[in-house]
Amino acid sequence: MGEQDTIRRARPRVNGRPRGAHGWRCGLERRVAGGYAVRFAIVQGCRIGRSSILAASSSPTIRSVFGSHVMGRPVRVTGVFAGADLETVHAVGVAFLRKHVARPVPEPCDILVTTNGGWPLDHTFYQCQKGLLTGLPILKPGGTFLFAAACEEGVGDEEFTDLLACHETLEAFMAAVTAEGAPVAKDQWALENLAKATRHGEILFWSDRLPHAVQESLLTGFVTPVASLQAGLERAFDKHGPEARVIVMPNGPHVLPFVAAGKPTDSIV
Repeated sequence: MGEQDTIRRARPRVNGRPRGAHGWRCGLERRVAGGYAVRFAIVQGCRIGRSSILAASSSPTIRSVFGSHVMGRPVRVTGVFAGADLETVHAVGVAFLRKHVARPVPEPCDILVTTNGGWPLDHTFYQCQKGLLTGLPILKPGGTFLFAAACEEGVGDEEFTDLLACHETLEAFMAAVTAEGAPVAKDQWALENLAKATRHGEILFWSDRLPHAVQESLLTGFVTPVASLQAGLERAFDKHGPEARVIVMPNGPHVLPFVAAGKPTDSIV
């Protein structure tokens, strides 16, 4: 595989159709207002992955396939794993993925330059929290994300756009959705995950397709729009100093970075 090749997911399938969530990629960290906050790469004890396997096992006719595919250009299948013992099938698929997506860094950085992995994940702002969450393990608390995404199809669906419009800041949004008796809104999980990234570090956001007027009217209070990547870097260096450590992660959520010295025991890495 080339240096630009990255593996995306192993997902259980029953009779050729996906079932459950992307079990190898995420674990349940906590529940907030009816939605789950996501922590990537947790395999041991992951209730999502476990429920996927149980759902596949309950099928009277099982043709379960855990597949992975490269998100380069062109997209192509890189591995297919199948068998009657779904626990083993999943473990083999995870081991295959681990070799290709887990990347160690020697120490956390002050500035993380990252993306949402290009099309199709960066076609709306709604998806962008994925690339931010994946980078959390290697960014120092109080650090700076410099995040680039095209967002050529805009902010997101009407429900998500309304959530942005109705709350001036992430703090106001979180207060509203965690209030006693608050209803659960469609797509609020994405803003909950964005709030998690914001609590960890500043988010500088650059897009060359999303009109700046839209960024200023809807996104300010959630992220800080910048005029260019260069302007974002200059701002980040002004904050962290000229000796700030920078990591560039162009493939965003398609890579699982970790700090080598602090590798968690329950993670895919």
